[in-house]
Amino acid sequence: MGRDLEGPGADYALSADETTYLYLDHQEHDLVSVKGHPAVFVEERLNESKIPKGLYLYYVQRSAPDSPFGAVTTLNSGNMCGSVITDTPVLVDQDGRYAFKSKEDGLRFTGTKATIKEYRGGEYDKKAVDALNTPATPKRQSSKSKPASRGR
Repeated sequence: MGRDLEGPGADYALSADETTYLYLDHQEHDLVSVKGHPAVFVEERLNESKIPKGLYLYYVQRSAPDSPFGAVTTLNSGNMCGSVITDTPVLVDQDGRYAFKSKEDGLRFTGTKATIKEYRGGEYDKKAVDALNTPATPKRQSSKSKPASRGR
């Protein structure tokens, strides 16, 4: 029985630099949200030979003077703590960088994991990503409950 080498649910994929095929179902990574989009966080500096063709690679930069919440960048240099793989491009500035403006805008961990194969195939915990991106709604007071009494 052969392995599937093409498509989103494939076991293997051609690398982004087209030098090799990558096995995609061997290691789980943290599922994260970047600017409201699901992504995979890897605790190492990857390069184009380590990600599947058709996905986007960004480097996670720790906090900086202009961004206390960190940034993602297309440049692999300096103060990096890992890589992010997305299926949607992150809009970066002319320097190839997107500085997070708040905790909610930054890299947010879902607490779940996915392999690159699961991520490419859409077989990850979408509810965990949606939960991060849905604003909390304030609880309403039940119509049956009495309002708090004021002291006399």
